[in-house]
Amino acid sequence: MLYINDFTAGAVSEHWDFGDGTTSDVMGSQKHTYTESGIFAIMLTAKAANGTTSTSTVHDGVIVPLPAVIPPAVSVVGQPVTVVANLTLPVPYTATLTLAPGDVKPLDPTDPSKGAAVYYADGLCVCLENSYEKTTGDIRGHFTVTAGATALYDGTLTLWAHGGTRSFWLAQPQPVANPDLSFMPKLGAGSEKASSVAWYAAGDNGPTGAGNIILAIGTGGEHPHLGPVPEWDAAYLTNPNADNLAVVRGMADSLAVLPFHVRCFATGKMLSVADYPAASMLPVQLGVGKNPIAKFTTNCPIQLDQGQAHATNYSALACALYDTDFDREQLAMWCNWVNSLCENYTYRSKLGCCTFRDAAGRGFGRGLNVLIYAAKYASPEYAPQFQAWVDEAAADGAAAWLAQTGIQIMQQGGPLVSNVNAYANGGYAPWMQDILTNAIGRAIQLGHTAFQPILDYFSVSTFERVEADHEFATLYNSITTMADGTPVATWAEGLQRAATFDPKLAAGLALPEGSLERLTTYGETLGYLAGDFVNFPTSPTGYAAMYQSALAVCVRYATDQPRAQAAWAKFKQYQRIDFSQNGKYNETP
Repeated sequence: MLYINDFTAGAVSEHWDFGDGTTSDVMGSQKHTYTESGIFAIMLTAKAANGTTSTSTVHDGVIVPLPAVIPPAVSVVGQPVTVVANLTLPVPYTATLTLAPGDVKPLDPTDPSKGAAVYYADGLCVCLENSYEKTTGDIRGHFTVTAGATALYDGTLTLWAHGGTRSFWLAQPQPVANPDLSFMPKLGAGSEKASSVAWYAAGDNGPTGAGNIILAIGTGGEHPHLGPVPEWDAAYLTNPNADNLAVVRGMADSLAVLPFHVRCFATGKMLSVADYPAASMLPVQLGVGKNPIAKFTTNCPIQLDQGQAHATNYSALACALYDTDFDREQLAMWCNWVNSLCENYTYRSKLGCCTFRDAAGRGFGRGLNVLIYAAKYASPEYAPQFQAWVDEAAADGAAAWLAQTGIQIMQQGGPLVSNVNAYANGGYAPWMQDILTNAIGRAIQLGHTAFQPILDYFSVSTFERVEADHEFATLYNSITTMADGTPVATWAEGLQRAATFDPKLAAGLALPEGSLERLTTYGETLGYLAGDFVNFPTSPTGYAAMYQSALAVCVRYATDQPRAQAAWAKFKQYQRIDFSQNGKYNETP
């Protein structure tokens, strides 16, 4: 039972919506018992004496988890599957479906708003979805899923608009023998005991649970789902035990729950912008003009509003470890959303990708990171589209960035990344460039050699930062323009310019580089720990760690190897990041 306080003042009537299909018009604080599992947003509509009404969210998400679904003890892979659905939302409806591997069947062949069942072609798993382009809201009902004579699931579920259930496996998923992990980041020593098991166990791991993903994945700074790989993947890569493997599997399954999936009702396949150029999940464009994606409402509290700038790979490692049709399609769906559907279609490239147009450096970097893995691991049906986007990104990036000179590469002011200079006094955050640089290095690692001149271009400022001043190589907000608006010539000149606005930085720069006094003067007065780069803590998710991930790929792939090796040596001389529990930025050459 949940107790809900009412802080409304002056209302003459109230209407409560508890997010599970039940409501109340009783005024005042409430108590409510949820009889099913899910994530429920509680809304209150209050009416004032003058007749005006206002609706507010009382709770972003009340999480009522179900236990994780356990695969059957005996394999029923490939057997016929029966799905029985008794819906209460959007309208009462009963459907019985029989599926063979490869089937994608709507619950109602005439109405895409009632969702579908998906039986993947390899016969390994089944999902319930609410992901057609014409869906208009959440689906709620009682579902049973049976393979042969074996019950896979029997219970009540809420399927969020453009989401679904985790996979119901027809056998315990097993990793392939000798998986090729050479395309994953090369993480260094120091986190051999890393584990995400306790973190994962604290989340919602039921059939519609998103693991331990925070409710708004795109906001609020650094989180486990960010980085070159997410924290749970990094834990497995450095500490590949059975428990960490189970977390990778569970978090890959949870991607099916997040509300970004769009299927074409006519084909049952992922909606492609090659077929629907005006497709967009941007709220103001839903159902407008030739956009086939209908306007929908949902009580799902998991927000993806900044997913383009803050996304990472949820399924790349699972694709390498398990090689399932489910993982390949989830990665394709995620890439399609991150790099295209989440944005205004008028900003897309000729081929339909938008991540590298009018995006912050972190958006291009994280989007590219997803894209290159999708080009490698997505099914043959989708991989060519993503490969075309990779090639287009390389050509477009070279045309924009290589035309700039000197420190301008740190300004992020070209036509591809035009909205980064939002900081005062012509400042910018170099960690955005670090995320982008790392992704460019990953593209080269996966064989996309057209990115080589771009990496060489970005490596100049990456090396110069640590060469000029190791304590301030990862400064959060540096200055890129002089008083007259012209670009600064070097990183050191940018630091001196920034010091004119920051007395603490000026005091730090006046002391000898590498001195304890310098660390204390600037670092500890800002509340950070001495002993690392002065303005960042020794955290494995701090800006110094992000810089390491960028510097490492430059050292590995940059053409100017003598300069690269010298920069790495200086960085490691002073770097004291503790990666013992989390190695996701611990990239090494």
